[in-house]
Amino acid sequence: MVVEFNEWFPFRHTIIDDFAPASLVRAADVEWPHENWAHWHKYRDLNSVKLATRDCHRFPPACAELLRLVSSLDVEPAAGYPVFPDFLYHAGGLHCMPRGGHLQIHIDALSHPCNDWSRRLNAILFVNQEWENEWGGELVFRKSRSDKDTQISIEPKFNRLVLFEVTPKSWHGVPEAIECP
Repeated sequence: MVVEFNEWFPFRHTIIDDFAPASLVRAADVEWPHENWAHWHKYRDLNSVKLATRDCHRFPPACAELLRLVSSLDVEPAAGYPVFPDFLYHAGGLHCMPRGGHLQIHIDALSHPCNDWSRRLNAILFVNQEWENEWGGELVFRKSRSDKDTQISIEPKFNRLVLFEVTPKSWHGVPEAIECP
């Protein structure tokens, strides 16, 4: 699949619905680790309530296959610069927001802490099959941390891939607490 960045506001991004075979995404949803999984790193502070793991040896099989598919996307022509995946999954891998989860508007680190790589693109794939709009969970992009007038909200729709460029101005987050069962 060749990717095109077709959205420029508030920064370069694209949304790809039905990214992967639905059966694979359903399998990832079914085998997704429960919030009490021993291998989650728990981010619980004023800025976020989120679970994450980058330990690829712990990824369930369908989740690992989805990460492989995302990592194989041909993004260089659209990006306009060389791109390669980080198979160490620094600040990547699997992420989960349980009930009450949120992630304040922020900018991701632009450099990798273990080498001299620059982070250029992020990818988020929503795998939850059963999601109701009233539960929240929208991914928000803004031109600045507090300027809600420049905000767009992206629904966490099943099998939706969101790719976005990481720059000093790519403010994003899930600022409202998720209210799922």
